[in-house]
Amino acid sequence: MKTKINIADYLLTGVRSKRTRRQLVSLMRISDREVRKKIRQARQGGVLICSTAHNSGYFIADGSDDPAIGIFIRESMSRIKEEFAVIKPFIDSQKVVSGQVNFDEYKDYLKLSRILGK
Repeated sequence: MKTKINIADYLLTGVRSKRTRRQLVSLMRISDREVRKKIRQARQGGVLICSTAHNSGYFIADGSDDPAIGIFIRESMSRIKEEFAVIKPFIDSQKVVSGQVNFDEYKDYLKLSRILGK
């Protein structure tokens, strides 16, 4: 039987206590891919796990007013915008080729376009 591993148990609070993915892999004895998956799942579950491009490592935000939260949001939005720019031509090509787009998917596309200002 597999034991459920909680990533938050392996992270400390505050940027000065950051841990790299390599450290987490070693501590948790799981693959890098599994560490990334657990971080994503914990974030989706409301755990404020921060990371920044210039400050390699993961840590739990030190309260809701931790400046690292704003940095994490800005960097994440920047990555989302870059990825959207990459997939936009593919989405547009499907509208032309198929002549019919799934309405729900198209609504999501339009909503994302407005949010990202594209």
